[in-house]
Amino acid sequence: GLFDGTTLTQIKNPLKSLYEQQNNTNNYRLDGKVFAQVKFLKNFNFTSSLGYVYNATLNNTFAPSTFSFRPDGTLLNPQPSVSSASNSSTTFTRYLVENLLRFEKVFNAKHDIKVLVGQTAQHDETKTFNASVRNLPSNDITVLGASAELPSNGGSASALSLQSFLGRINYTFNDKYLLELNARMD
Repeated sequence: GLFDGTTLTQIKNPLKSLYEQQNNTNNYRLDGKVFAQVKFLKNFNFTSSLGYVYNATLNNTFAPSTFSFRPDGTLLNPQPSVSSASNSSTTFTRYLVENLLRFEKVFNAKHDIKVLVGQTAQHDETKTFNASVRNLPSNDITVLGASAELPSNGGSASALSLQSFLGRINYTFNDKYLLELNARMD
């Protein structure tokens, strides 16, 4: 059947667009963490962990060359629309290392002291790429290398690293009064 059925070129039939255009997106994600914990000298606890995050998004689009028809089924324009294709990708990675040393002790059943010192390091990277072309030789060939007309491409990359040192002291007297001190340096 006919999809178009309109003489208004700015207004497109949504069913026609749905059946003719392709837009495929794939997302991949990996998120993991490993850690080790060691207790020693009765009141000490050391924890070290390593985390990793990977996220990738890949997108491919294709709009074919098509003809538009009037409501009576005759061609609206003898020239077909121009086909186009595009690809884009974004990848993100993160590494995170944490090292924490804890000390906990109760003195004379009234003085509760908890101390935490730690170090963390984080590195993030983001990379993007995009490319597009127009006027592919056939609606059956949807790869970017098949056309040299109006090629465009771009991309970007960014990175962020952060290292932090932190500490906290909690002092509780007689389970009534609490003093907490925190410090952090990035």
